[in-house]
Amino acid sequence: SQVQGMIALGPKYGGDIFSNEDIDILRIIARQIGPLIENIHLLTELRQHASDLEQRVEERTTELYNAKERVEAILGSVGDGVIVTDLDSTITTVNKAYEEQSGVTAPEVISKTLFDLFADTNDPVTLEDMRTTLREGRIWIGELISQRKDGTTFNVQLTVAPVRDQKGQMVGFVGSQRDITRQIELARLKDIFVSDVSHELRTPTSNISLYLELLESAPAEKRKHYLKVLME
Repeated sequence: SQVQGMIALGPKYGGDIFSNEDIDILRIIARQIGPLIENIHLLTELRQHASDLEQRVEERTTELYNAKERVEAILGSVGDGVIVTDLDSTITTVNKAYEEQSGVTAPEVISKTLFDLFADTNDPVTLEDMRTTLREGRIWIGELISQRKDGTTFNVQLTVAPVRDQKGQMVGFVGSQRDITRQIELARLKDIFVSDVSHELRTPTSNISLYLELLESAPAEKRKHYLKVLME
């Protein structure tokens, strides 16, 4: 019942009097044209809305593409190996540093799970602890043994954190692993050095202690000998 426009009936040939039949025809035409004009308006609005929506989608797509480019640039510049997974721990992407650490390419690990990477070289109890921690939405940090493509192993410090959307819902996980093989080896060498030094010092210190005890109760003629041994 909304007014869409107006139809004007001009003068008739031979006079300016309109019959009831003329008026009825005018009403019929108006009833037919009314919905048509409304549909034209709706179609125009729909086209405009579609055009606006298309532009917004294009702008949003550009924003997402730029954001993706920035994220990939960041991942590419990070020195630690980065592993991104979905909520089922299935790997969706890894960065260049991870490929260099492990010797495998991204297509070779995508579709595997995070736990598949460490299943053959680590205690299942440790991996289960990681699984439980992540399931509870907490960050897991620990040391694991990773395996390269050629079968050799190396030590890593792995940190895995939940990824959340704007509503705070978990949508996946991101892991960062650092090769700590050199640090582990240095710690081992340090322990060996300390052990060797302790062993090497044990014998002379025992002898020093012994001769000090002898010196306390030694007769005068022995003191010079004991002091010489202590000096040596």
